[in-house]
Amino acid sequence: MASSILTDSCFWLGLIDPNDQYHDISNNILELIENNDILFPWPCLYETISTHLTRRRGRMIYFEKILSRPNITLVEDDTY
Repeated sequence: MASSILTDSCFWLGLIDPNDQYHDISNNILELIENNDILFPWPCLYETISTHLTRRRGRMIYFEKILSRPNITLVEDDTY
């Protein structure tokens, strides 16, 4: 049975930036959680994209590919 995993922008930044000090750890975590439902709050998405990611087309394409997976859900935060 799949669990729901709530993610934070630090995980995503580490995952998509090969120069990040946590890149290898983020890749290992992704392998552990990729068969679960991954919840991605909108503020984390904004924070991840608004960093240096927007200046790196290849990383942005990679990130978009990850976000298009059926097990990733963007979570609205309007009520909070």
